[in-house]
Amino acid sequence: MKVNLEGRYTSTYGFVGRNGLERQAEKLFGKNWEAEDDLEQIQILCNCISNEQYVVNCIETRDDDDIVVREVDNWDELIKVVSKPQNKKQSIKASIELLDDAYRIIMDLIKPNSDEDFEILDDIHNILSAIDDVQYKIETLLED
Repeated sequence: MKVNLEGRYTSTYGFVGRNGLERQAEKLFGKNWEAEDDLEQIQILCNCISNEQYVVNCIETRDDDDIVVREVDNWDELIKVVSKPQNKKQSIKASIELLDDAYRIIMDLIKPNSDEDFEILDDIHNILSAIDDVQYKIETLLED
């Protein structure tokens, strides 16, 4: 049975309680554990349940910050790709699709609020452009 951990949470305690993960939390963080770094602890719990299937982020709301847990785009397709024997060309194409998903996720998460944020955004954009160039080169090689 597939577990769905997606949702919005206010803390590690809320995430653990809503998803019935008390045992896993005690196993990972010790008996009588305390929430410290919510994002990190929730990501660790998600990875324990289903490795690399979920991404954990924080978004600002009017009243507070919410922790958002969402399934990685194309997760089911990735599992099929990994579990089936494929040729190198198919594996490379699947990897390129995952890079596209990562690009979209990063762009969705970036919400600049200050001049400093815009500078960071420029740096991130340069990195993503370099990744895009590599993708293009790989696709060109695959066509040959």
